[in-house]
Amino acid sequence: MIRRFCRERWTNATTVERNEYILLRLVRDHAIPTLGDLTPTHVLRWCAGADSERTLANNTIRGRTAVVAALLRWCARSGIPAPAPDHLTGPDSPLRQFRPTYGKAQSQNPPRWLTKEEAYETLLSALADDAMGRRDEVVIRLGLAGVRAQEIVGLRVGDIRDPDTDHPSLHWTGKRYKPLTIALGPQTMAAIGRYLADYRDHLGANPPPEAPLICRRRPGRTAQGQPHRLDYGTGLALGASGRASIWNIVTGTARRAGLGHVGPHDLRRTAAGILHRDKGPDGSHRFDLLDIQKVLHHADPVTTMKCYLDPMDTEVMDRAARVLD
Repeated sequence: MIRRFCRERWTNATTVERNEYILLRLVRDHAIPTLGDLTPTHVLRWCAGADSERTLANNTIRGRTAVVAALLRWCARSGIPAPAPDHLTGPDSPLRQFRPTYGKAQSQNPPRWLTKEEAYETLLSALADDAMGRRDEVVIRLGLAGVRAQEIVGLRVGDIRDPDTDHPSLHWTGKRYKPLTIALGPQTMAAIGRYLADYRDHLGANPPPEAPLICRRRPGRTAQGQPHRLDYGTGLALGASGRASIWNIVTGTARRAGLGHVGPHDLRRTAAGILHRDKGPDGSHRFDLLDIQKVLHHADPVTTMKCYLDPMDTEVMDRAARVLD
């Protein structure tokens, strides 16, 4: 029943997978045979993480609440016995105390905004000079251009347009099936060219447009002292497994570079931060809020401000404290 609901309610495969997992956890954690055996107390405690070993972040609680409420409303419309959704979203619901937070405010790994030197010199200098390192450089440079981890996983060779001209670009399908595009700078295009040369040498021909851009590491053990090899022509798995691969590439490179924890989305934050801090000779900002929103492909500039720029500008409070002291 839960699987049927998820496939009727959402069309994106990743969203279906994530929400199906959430709802199956609800049922399995209470060891109940049917949704009719759920009680409002069960649902409230589970959404709030009252029985969890760790404290859940506000946004996790809100995400659970939204998915469970959608299921309960669907059950009510379909005549399936289940608790009413009003106790989750109504004005008297105890879950309303959990307000949305922005910029990983409750994460064990705080958000990072690398400087341009840290991103393009320190981080990239930790990559190996081999086929694996050239692939990882493409992943990191695309992240620094604002491309999300899940979007990097799904890229195809044919998504790179006009590679031999002065204006190469990348075209792909983003969240909610929105067509997106970015211009590729000379250094990023050079990194892609080096990686595609390895790709071409291995295949003995140019990879076809439908071939995955980012290839997975060849499965199985690697002999001691031998470099890892890529499985050219086979992309990263879609969904959580592919995102985990991007995570490992970025976090592993950051650790080797001595930068501590840096996640894939921190590269996207770094892109916003670099643009925000870029100033002309007269001290004025070269990129305003709407420019950065456009680069990150946000539908609303409020998202850009609250999640990417506001949490970064902590020095404003420090300067104010010194003046007001």
